[in-house]
Amino acid sequence: MKRIHFTSAAQRIFDAASSYTILRRGSVVEPSDLLAALFSDESAGAALLGEIGFPPPSTQTVTTVEARTAADTLPIPEPSETTDRIRDRAIALARRFGGREVSSEHLAVALLEIESPIRDTANSARLDPDTVRDRLDESIAMGEVVEVDFQLDVDGPHSPESPTDDSISLRRESRRTESVDLFDPAVARIIDATANRCREGLRVVEDFARFVRDDPSATQSLKSLRHGFAEAMNLIPTEWLLSSRNTGGDVGTSITTEAERSRSSPEHVAAASLKRVQESLRSLEEYGKLIDPRFAESIERLRYRAYETEQQLIVPTTPGGELSAAHLMLLLPAMLPGRDLTQVAMQAIAGGVDVIQLRDKNANDHVLLEAGRIFRELTRNHGIRLIMNDRPDVAVAIEADGVHLGQDDLPIKTARRIIGPDRIVGTSTHSIEQIQQAVRDGADYVGVGPTFASTTKHFAEFTGVELLRAAGEVASIPMFAIGGIDAGNVSEVAAAGFGRVAVSGAILNADDPRQAAMNIRAALDMIE
Repeated sequence: MKRIHFTSAAQRIFDAASSYTILRRGSVVEPSDLLAALFSDESAGAALLGEIGFPPPSTQTVTTVEARTAADTLPIPEPSETTDRIRDRAIALARRFGGREVSSEHLAVALLEIESPIRDTANSARLDPDTVRDRLDESIAMGEVVEVDFQLDVDGPHSPESPTDDSISLRRESRRTESVDLFDPAVARIIDATANRCREGLRVVEDFARFVRDDPSATQSLKSLRHGFAEAMNLIPTEWLLSSRNTGGDVGTSITTEAERSRSSPEHVAAASLKRVQESLRSLEEYGKLIDPRFAESIERLRYRAYETEQQLIVPTTPGGELSAAHLMLLLPAMLPGRDLTQVAMQAIAGGVDVIQLRDKNANDHVLLEAGRIFRELTRNHGIRLIMNDRPDVAVAIEADGVHLGQDDLPIKTARRIIGPDRIVGTSTHSIEQIQQAVRDGADYVGVGPTFASTTKHFAEFTGVELLRAAGEVASIPMFAIGGIDAGNVSEVAAAGFGRVAVSGAILNADDPRQAAMNIRAALDMIE
């Protein structure tokens, strides 16, 4: 293991920090003492902090005589826990890119990164963290600064066991298997390749959260996850990984699959990358057990965080998740004599319709395509979903958001192969067994009914609200009550706990489609 030592400037800063502690009659060296010493030494780290606008402390400068006198008359204080973490962070930063010295610049970065009053001061001064890191990176060329605390077991500069040349050795308390040498090149190649794959995947997903989703919470979670991963990798010697790297001789670099070369959307890219991150973390965790239990434990924690991130970021972008906020679906035919369906649709949308399903059993393909393109433009302009009934091929042709299937139409899995993984597949169900089967087959939502007698579809019997009540106990995907629902009976649907309905005649036959939609929507909104 490569030995790391403090530069003379960094050592002077620690000595002066002890003097500051003694002069203020303190018993432990606090971060404020370290900051005061950093500035009093007029170090490169202090200059760097000054360049980024960090306010210098008001503490009086300690002279060499004062420092010597204080040290001679009072006991030398021990560093506080936070100061120890700052020191360890500085060492970790020095090690990250193969450095052998802890400089005052590393101390400056560590002071800003570790949770302490110093970081609070930086926040109060409204110093943008990304700008600070970029400036520090340029100055000391040490890569990205981490945010997550990860303590290293390191001998301090005042440790009695420290060598006479002021070097600091990293104590590894690893209980790794004796048969596996830390410098086993095969294990090193696994760790190196897998870590690179994980690091790249995290960056891809973070870019999605930042630029596609514009989600500050998810972006921060991913940035923290990426920084935590970088910190965990500090436990593995960089030189060990680099010395074993053999990209040209890696048989895996020439093996690809068709699925790896195709992505259908930014959401698909992010989901695939996050799965790659999770798989990489699992591999690192298992092989890390051969090297250092602490490394394996830290990777395990990160893996669980990756699962939480997937739930936060990816699940809402799955096809079914797109309907989680939808409440009122309108079934529109391709043509209706005496009615301008475009105007009807626009009024209905103004009244609260948030999904339109194009459903016409009698129209030919030409008519379906023409109407579908018109409704596609309309729904896209209003930011709502368009579903094509029965016909997955037409759904793809008009770029609809999905397809709705009946029990006698194509199977869900077959339709999925036609429309792809990122479009919605829904199906009509008339029993609990059909609902459960639809969920197993991968439906993104179900229509449940017929609840009442319908003007557009005829059934020998009606399931009523009883099925709606039972369905709420078994389904884990969005459900729309279907069949004969209008403003006069929608309250019964709402009373059964259903906040989503699909209607047709209740709006199409109304003199005021907007008001009809508003009346239905008002009853649904009461149960939220």
